[in-house]
Amino acid sequence: MATHSKKRKVEPKNITEEFTDFINHLPSNTKIEKIKLALSFIKENEYTILYNNSNYETIIVTDQDDDIRFSLSKHVEPSTFYDLSINIEDKPELRRKNLSYLLIASTVYGILKYGQIKTTQWLFIDEDASWEDVNGESKSFWDFIGMVKNPRYEWENRTEDTREGKNCIETSDTSSVDKHHCEGDGYDKQIRFNELSRWAFGYTADELLGVIYRGGRKRLTYRRKTLKRSKAHKRSKAHKRSKTLKRRRSVHIKTHKRK
Repeated sequence: MATHSKKRKVEPKNITEEFTDFINHLPSNTKIEKIKLALSFIKENEYTILYNNSNYETIIVTDQDDDIRFSLSKHVEPSTFYDLSINIEDKPELRRKNLSYLLIASTVYGILKYGQIKTTQWLFIDEDASWEDVNGESKSFWDFIGMVKNPRYEWENRTEDTREGKNCIETSDTSSVDKHHCEGDGYDKQIRFNELSRWAFGYTADELLGVIYRGGRKRLTYRRKTLKRSKAHKRSKAHKRSKTLKRRRSVHIKTHKRK
């Protein structure tokens, strides 16, 4: 009799401590300082940062069940692409706490350490509904983080040259101007994963991968020690060669004198 195994549910992982440790080991800049301020706020209020690798989502768990989250949702039809969503409840105590930096940075960290996304991957939003009035001026959160207009948003703009850098599949669908379905077709705005990381950390995902290391702090310490040992080893070898050459020269001089 055939048996069917149930798909195991992936539980969110508490990354509060490891992410804090990671941030404390990065060279400081204005973005890192904003994240540190947000982490202090989290610690003071005993909140928790949970990361779910099954849908690339970070949630900040509060004592009031506030909905504070950021995610990269994966779609596979008609071609694979990711779209972004963020939610921070509009409460006075949550304003100006740099939570957007913390949410996006911790999600990028979680993906780099536990997930699988190319650093050049395009990310999209369906429609920009984030516009709000700020001192009499209309501003968008998605523009603020560096998203730009998707050239394949409008149907008539989906030409061959707008396929550059996109994952596309050929189609016989007559509604497709260039006979291709591409990731993010019809989505409003786009940003690469590398640039999302730069906005949150001040470092691209590629730069962070030079530091991240599926081993965290111990790996970083080990790499520094290895580097020191390597230099010491080279100095030791050079010193030994120098001593050997001196001995050979001494033997040669003594032999020459005897003759």
